[in-house]
Amino acid sequence: MIAPHEQKGLKNPHALLLGNSFTDRNGIEITARLVSLKTFEEIVTKDVYVKLPCRSALRSMAEELSEKFHNALPLMDGKIAQITKKKIYAIFESKKNKQGWPIILYREETPRYNPVTGISLGSDTKIIGNASMGKNETICVNTQNSGVRKGDRVINR
Repeated sequence: MIAPHEQKGLKNPHALLLGNSFTDRNGIEITARLVSLKTFEEIVTKDVYVKLPCRSALRSMAEELSEKFHNALPLMDGKIAQITKKKIYAIFESKKNKQGWPIILYREETPRYNPVTGISLGSDTKIIGNASMGKNETICVNTQNSGVRKGDRVINR
């Protein structure tokens, strides 16, 4: 029997975000930890603090916490540069690649254009596999995926 979340194409999460708040007479602190569900290791922890916990301050804290997580785990966008029998190498715009982090391999199809105006209609994207970050910009492919080729793209989950 297939689990309901698998029927819809959803997969199990890779990480869990856990939060704590602490309030005293001086203010409120919120701490959030991102934990790998594969290794149960802490990936990153960030916190925010405010002295006067009013509604606008809480919104500001949420935005600041979000920004801290985005800075700690930036978007990893890259391109497959080389494929050998044992490894796939990618070049990334960001050098903050985290070993073991799950990534998606995808291919951008040829862009389409409006035949009358010539305006770009964009291109379709085809997911071709899942992988994880290895050492030195290598990719550890999780699935048997012979369809990966040089020039394909990678992005973190």
